[in-house]
Amino acid sequence: MSPPRLPALLVRAAVERCERRFVLADLHEEYDAVVASRGRAAARRWYWGQALRSLGPSIGRRLFRRRRGALRRPGGRRGGIFRDIVQDVEYGLRGFVRAPGFTVVAVLTLTLGIGASTAIYTVVNAVLYRPLPFAEPEKLVTLWETKLDGGPAPSRVSPPNFLDWREQNDAFSGVAALSQGGFVLTGDGVAERVAGMVVSAGFFPLLGVRVELGRGFVPEDESGANGPVVIVSHGFWTSRFAADPAAVGNSVLLDDIEHLVVGVLPADFQFIEHADLWTPMAFPPEARRDAMRGARYLEVMARLAPGVSLAAAGERMDALARRLEAHPNNAGWGISLQPLHEHVVEGFRSALHLILASVGCVMVIACANVANLVVARSAKRSRESALRSALGASRLRLFRQAFTENTLLALGGGALGVVIAHWTIVPLVRLAPTALPRLDGVGVDASVLAFAVGVSLFSGLLFSLLTVFFGSGADSSAFLRTTGVGDGRGRWRIRNVLIVSEVALSLVLLAGAGLMTRSFMQMRHVDPGFVFEDIVTASVFLPSYRYGAPEQKAAFYRDLLTGLASLDGVRSVGATTNLPMSGSGMTFGFRIRWTSDERRTANFRRVSCGECRLLPDDGDSVHQWAEVQRCRECRGGRRGHRQPNFGAAPFRGG
Repeated sequence: MSPPRLPALLVRAAVERCERRFVLADLHEEYDAVVASRGRAAARRWYWGQALRSLGPSIGRRLFRRRRGALRRPGGRRGGIFRDIVQDVEYGLRGFVRAPGFTVVAVLTLTLGIGASTAIYTVVNAVLYRPLPFAEPEKLVTLWETKLDGGPAPSRVSPPNFLDWREQNDAFSGVAALSQGGFVLTGDGVAERVAGMVVSAGFFPLLGVRVELGRGFVPEDESGANGPVVIVSHGFWTSRFAADPAAVGNSVLLDDIEHLVVGVLPADFQFIEHADLWTPMAFPPEARRDAMRGARYLEVMARLAPGVSLAAAGERMDALARRLEAHPNNAGWGISLQPLHEHVVEGFRSALHLILASVGCVMVIACANVANLVVARSAKRSRESALRSALGASRLRLFRQAFTENTLLALGGGALGVVIAHWTIVPLVRLAPTALPRLDGVGVDASVLAFAVGVSLFSGLLFSLLTVFFGSGADSSAFLRTTGVGDGRGRWRIRNVLIVSEVALSLVLLAGAGLMTRSFMQMRHVDPGFVFEDIVTASVFLPSYRYGAPEQKAAFYRDLLTGLASLDGVRSVGATTNLPMSGSGMTFGFRIRWTSDERRTANFRRVSCGECRLLPDDGDSVHQWAEVQRCRECRGGRRGHRQPNFGAAPFRGG
């Protein structure tokens, strides 16, 4: 019986030619004996073992012959390229010790350049480049309602339209809705406001998230058949329930309503917006009424179905939107799709790339500084390079030595730069705008380390090319016969280029920094149209279970303002639904009958009469006059009157 073919070929390749026939014959006889005694499977395993054991001596003999041949060749070096690398490392370290000034300045310069670049790249990578922490994030999209006539920006989605999209679409494997909110947590201790989300039943399966304990939401939770239920985050479960698995099945009091804890999210789950409590979104029968199609307040996400591209999904949803135009409040409205990642980073990409380019210029300036030092150092070592070249060293060998030395220099600066970047992460996150998303994931990871190593290796390669190009003469014998100071035009030319580049980039950065500083100072002195000195603000959240009626809210705020006004040192108090210049507000639609029937939108906020006394009394501001006019209307008994021309309305406690 013939042995296996592949191990037989291995034995044939491993054994010396003069012994090959006898060794194969002996193995064949022993293979037949093992087959007869232990079976064919055991014999095949035995033959494979013999073949693999024969490879070790064969590899050893080949290495020994190669080594012996290298020793016999003229100029042969023991140890090969690895020995040369070790020698270059040792030689480079000795050179750095002999030139401590050069070493310290070069390493510190590279540390500042690589550290600044790595620190900013850490933020940019976490916000822009790192995939979202969900299953197949490239398939997640957001859905919006848009005016087909090119009206305002895309709007959120109404409940009836969301339900129709979820039931009638053929482009997505799942569609889910969410709405940000908060809950007043009561029970043991002081009442506490906790960030939360209200989501539809398919939200967590859409993201590919499985609860760590308990269960997720089911369709019965949307109808309220299972009663009020809640899923808690891992952090809330740890802090509130001391990570007790028995927490699932207990109740928490949210907005004075008992909610049953049915699940705990995994520790590594982090949504785009922070939330500790997740409750199911209720869709009662009245949520499907056509009158609700104008109430657009839901954020909608979806996952592309297998084999469906973003463009194809857009075409299918356009067809669905045309069918839904028959419903009231849907005429002239379409559906737009946007990748979830693009939606998250929208508005920040250009600014972050600009900042990254700015620190890239700083890195280029640092490299130019070190390159100038390297060129100057190579000029002092030109005679050494010429001597090594005359003794037989090739240009590649000289480059390898220079690359090893400069790579050590750059890696030293890169290692310290990573440490600096790690130390500056916390201050950078604190200085970042609160609206910047995904700051929780900022940190030094494998991609950041790869970036730092890549920058360091590129810097070492650049310095090595300069060293070899300007540190070794074309004619080493002629250079050795001279004093070695006459051939410096090339070195001075490159040094001049480096200096000019440094100055040019520095001027660009200084000009940009000056313009930004000037813009910031001008923004600080912009007259907002109201007095903001000595004004203190506070946010108040009233739970709907206790203050559901508008009269209850109005009574609370009336008592609150009266109590604050009676405090010592308080000159005036006021209340508003949205603070001035806060970036938030409310809109409503209106028509001006005596001009046209065109429907328009206006921003407005509700204010109390006391807030107007916080404004200047010179009558120069139209906005100020409008709000004072509201107070006169309030005193005249016309509460709730709105004038969209001015964008303000009396505060009614809502």
